[in-house]
Amino acid sequence: MAELGMPRCPIFDLFYFLREPGQMFDVKTFFDTINFGLLDDDIQKNILNIVSNVFVPVFMSNTRWADSVKNYAYHNIHMFMSKMTDVHYRKIGLTVLYIPVGSKDISLEKAAQDKELLKRLEAIVVYWTKQVRIGMQEQERSTSEDLLTILDEYDFWKLRYENLLGIQYQLEDPNLKNICSILVMLQSTYIRQFLVLVDEIKSNIEESKSNIDYLTVLIKPVNKLKEHKHPDQIPINLVEILHLIRFIWLQSPYYCTTERITLLCKSLSNQIILQCTTYIDLSVIFDEKKTKKAMKMLEEVIYCLSQYIKAYVLVSESHGQFGDKPWDLSKAPIFNHIDSYMQRCRDLLEICDAMIVFGRYDETEDIPMPQFFGSKGREFDTWAERIEKMFNDVMNEVMRMRDRILNVHAVEWYEDILRFRTKTKDIEVVVENLTNAVFEEVANLEDGILFLACLFNYSKKKTLHMLFEQKTTQIYKMFYKEIQDCKDEIAQDKIFYISLLPHYAGKAITVQMKRKRFIMLREVFITITMNRVSRVSSTLQNTFASKVKEPS
Repeated sequence: MAELGMPRCPIFDLFYFLREPGQMFDVKTFFDTINFGLLDDDIQKNILNIVSNVFVPVFMSNTRWADSVKNYAYHNIHMFMSKMTDVHYRKIGLTVLYIPVGSKDISLEKAAQDKELLKRLEAIVVYWTKQVRIGMQEQERSTSEDLLTILDEYDFWKLRYENLLGIQYQLEDPNLKNICSILVMLQSTYIRQFLVLVDEIKSNIEESKSNIDYLTVLIKPVNKLKEHKHPDQIPINLVEILHLIRFIWLQSPYYCTTERITLLCKSLSNQIILQCTTYIDLSVIFDEKKTKKAMKMLEEVIYCLSQYIKAYVLVSESHGQFGDKPWDLSKAPIFNHIDSYMQRCRDLLEICDAMIVFGRYDETEDIPMPQFFGSKGREFDTWAERIEKMFNDVMNEVMRMRDRILNVHAVEWYEDILRFRTKTKDIEVVVENLTNAVFEEVANLEDGILFLACLFNYSKKKTLHMLFEQKTTQIYKMFYKEIQDCKDEIAQDKIFYISLLPHYAGKAITVQMKRKRFIMLREVFITITMNRVSRVSSTLQNTFASKVKEPS
């Protein structure tokens, strides 16, 4: 959209042309008579361009101001331009010095006579010193909440190298050199600090160049590692990468320190964590409720991380056995994130297990809601429904915290999982009370087996194994007692039979009926206990297997 005058609505960018009212121009005089430029949403850049190209030349060429006003204006203009230049370019990671245009024309005699000019030059150099020092101190990075990888380390040194080269290039500016020469000749105390930093820049450039050269050997294998989408493929390249890190440690003049090489190993750990996080799909757990698929996914990640630890131990032990330099790296900073991440995966496995037991979320089988019988059957059904509702409420709370589960920097998760375990424990207490109440209603062996079948899904919870082992043992004892009673009846010839049948034939038919009943109950009971409560005493099972045999 083109129009005369200023826009009447908000805009994102503006290309403008300015001329004096009534001024005539042609193609030859266009650039001499027309001012034009571009304004966009980068406010700092626009202010910097306008002030440096419009206001600074006007102020610096003014000859009508008094000296006091001129000195005050010059000082503030230079300080404003220094800070605005620094702020604008610092956003993109560059250190750009504000060098006043025309400084190369300042003579030593003029600076020696003009004390205010000397103060302005010293103030500019002081700000240069601050900028350069900050630029070099960026090497000592504080711990970030981002998981920095080997590629991030390489990019850091590459950007640092380019930034330092940019500073070195600016140091060759004639205006800057003249300012430094004047302050050196006048023995200014501020120029010494700046010149010391100039020497440090050269050594820092050498360090950055060396680190880039050595880190380059890791780029190809790390990129190959990034291509692996499945955790099973990740360990394939780890030994190679660890050996290359070891090579850098032994050969690099700057990565030979414990701190630097530990940081590099930690960066590899972060890379593996990021790839595993990409692989783990939390929607499978919380949205699709496919617990078995999620558990397999989490176990694959845990196995991958354990293989990484084994690969590190293998390389470190082989180096310790055959290398000249001891492998004295501490494992704690290298594997802290790995250990935390593995624990987060185990926490998710615990959640999936609880979803199967209390929420009946299992895509591989249809788990029915417990349905009890008897006079209190409806009461027990309501109890089971309340257990499931309690667990669904707990899961809704966990779902609200899903974004920080796999974030190893999110320490709030420790409180979240503790709260989940506490509430799950409360649910387990309710299950225990329900189980005890149900078994108080057991009047015979058949009821006990059916009640055990109703409650069997709760027995999958490890913390409830002991409870269901006790109840299973109770049913076994009832079974054993009935067998013993039947045995005593046969031994003492106290078998009751139908009066319409002959004496011996009636007894034989009765014994045969009891035997078939025991065999049927044994098969049902063993099926339940073997498939659902695996910790039941094998001695008891063997006992019943010997007491009740299949008919030949």
